[in-house]
Amino acid sequence: MKNWLKNLKIKGKLNLMIVLALLALVILGFTSNFFIRTTKVVNIMLIAQRNYMMDYHKSLEFYYQSLSETKYKDKHLEEAENNINAAIEKLEFFKNPEDHFKHSKYSFDYLVDTVIRVYELAVIDSAQFVNLKENQITTSKDARLLVKRVDLFLKLGIKQIDSMASAAKDALAKAIYIRDILTNKENNDH
Repeated sequence: MKNWLKNLKIKGKLNLMIVLALLALVILGFTSNFFIRTTKVVNIMLIAQRNYMMDYHKSLEFYYQSLSETKYKDKHLEEAENNINAAIEKLEFFKNPEDHFKHSKYSFDYLVDTVIRVYELAVIDSAQFVNLKENQITTSKDARLLVKRVDLFLKLGIKQIDSMASAAKDALAKAIYIRDILTNKENNDH
């Protein structure tokens, strides 16, 4: 190899350098695209967490309103229960990602449909919110990206997935506890 490179003429060496530089640029482009898209997944997950927190806090807000406004007590308790159920549904998906991904319990399309159904607001790309059909395509692409990246992170054994699952389990236990309180409160009032 060393003699082959020495025997090349200057034009051949320049062409080889150009090919290697272009190859390095292509590899760099694919790598940066991967990291940019992974950043999008992290953003989707943060928005999903924010949506969960909003549902959680709305349920508590409606619960406390039911205590102070007896006239609308049933309505507020129902709203509180609806919001806590929405929060629970959002936590269910990430409480044990290994069940969904590693053990192939569910198909890829099922996971994508679940992400779209549960985290719809998080995966909608508002920049391309032009019409419903285009929005559905973008939402599906983002959901597919989320499922692929979480699956990749699990295969790579990234520890943050475990801490995310642990936090989701803890939050789920608290949300279920609150739902049980709301359900018991609603049943005791009737």
